[in-house]
Amino acid sequence: MIKSHLWCALGATVFTLVTVSANAALFSRLGGQAAYDDVLNITWTTNAALSGADTWNNQVAWASNLDYLGFDDWRLASMSVAAGLPTGTTAAPIDCRTATELACRDNELGYMFYQNLGGSFGDNLQGNHTVGDVTLISVLNGYWSGTDGGPPGGVGGWLIGFSNGSVAANPKSNPFNGWAVRTGDVGAAAVLPLEGRLPATPGGDDYQAYYDPNLDITWAANANINGRDNWGNQMAWAAGLTLGGVSGWRLPSADVNGDNTVIDCSGDSVAGCADNEMGFLFWEEGITAAAPGTFSDVQAFVYWSGTEFDSSNVWAISFFNGGLGLNHTDNTFPAWAVHDGDVSADDSDSDGIVDMEDNCIDVPNGPLIPDAGSNSQLDTDGDGYGNMCDGDLNNDGSTNTLDLNLYKLAHRTSPGDANYNVNADFNGDVVINTLDLNVYKGLHRKPPGPSCCAP
Repeated sequence: MIKSHLWCALGATVFTLVTVSANAALFSRLGGQAAYDDVLNITWTTNAALSGADTWNNQVAWASNLDYLGFDDWRLASMSVAAGLPTGTTAAPIDCRTATELACRDNELGYMFYQNLGGSFGDNLQGNHTVGDVTLISVLNGYWSGTDGGPPGGVGGWLIGFSNGSVAANPKSNPFNGWAVRTGDVGAAAVLPLEGRLPATPGGDDYQAYYDPNLDITWAANANINGRDNWGNQMAWAAGLTLGGVSGWRLPSADVNGDNTVIDCSGDSVAGCADNEMGFLFWEEGITAAAPGTFSDVQAFVYWSGTEFDSSNVWAISFFNGGLGLNHTDNTFPAWAVHDGDVSADDSDSDGIVDMEDNCIDVPNGPLIPDAGSNSQLDTDGDGYGNMCDGDLNNDGSTNTLDLNLYKLAHRTSPGDANYNVNADFNGDVVINTLDLNVYKGLHRKPPGPSCCAP
């Protein structure tokens, strides 16, 4: 199902999400990624499939250790609040099939099924649901509650099936899903600010990218690096882009969770908007061509997403007015590169220096894997490339026969010898020998780097 305004030339057909009436209110929070239940005074994650299937004990631990949306006090939804939180024990939770609405409030999972979603026993409520301004995504079948079904150390935990509303105690070793909640209202929290990444100048603020903690992706700082092109070429461009020494870029998704639902984010705090990355950037974070914030060259034009509707049409969004719609892949539009996660957290060579600060991104030379001389980030010629990935001894931008000849002169020398060349001491052990020769062999006919820090 698709909710959108189709402003392109394909026609005025509008697809809408199915809505479900409910007896209690849920309110969108955190850009649609959470939902506040004002009756139970708890906040649910709107993605009901975060945990995967696991045992009861593992799901309890998963929820208690969950650090999500800026909060670390999550727990499994309870089926007996009166028995205690987060893991009270009861022989029989309230049966919301027959209980009054007031009594059902003690059973959070039961309240979600029978009150918020308006289910009746036997209804299959798996899938996506819209309740007010909230979209619940990927509701599955069996959910462990945080409620124990027996004495301490007992084998049973209480769960509910969203395929029919049934309640049962099951052996804790069985794998079922978990749905995280936290007590209280997270509030209609302000969107978290963008964080600069990949400075062009080491230690500077001339950032080449910005991390978006709301979506856990990184945006290229320049919104129009590749100009306008057709969709296929823009997809290929993003896939081949290296920015600040970081590869693995893509076009933004209009359907992050892959459920074939595209959310139109126009308006205020639209439920599920975070599933549409460019929609969220425009409508929730306020980034537009007229108000680009920290970004540069944001076009008052339609931008390609990476999400296909069919073999000929792709979702796109205008950064002039936020309009969402379909366009033919042959059209020529700008594209904006994004990267999954926080690029500053990437450490490609696992040496303890993140890529955005590493002068040898692909060759270990950091504190976790120092060179033979116990050096970290050794760069004797100060060119921004660490010695371990810099065979360019004459600094002409390539590693070739000229550099090989310079290395030969320095081979088997040490400080004080006439031909000693500190830049040829690749491993930093203060002697140029076979170990350095082996390093050079791996660098010959390759450009230096890659490095975060070279000009």
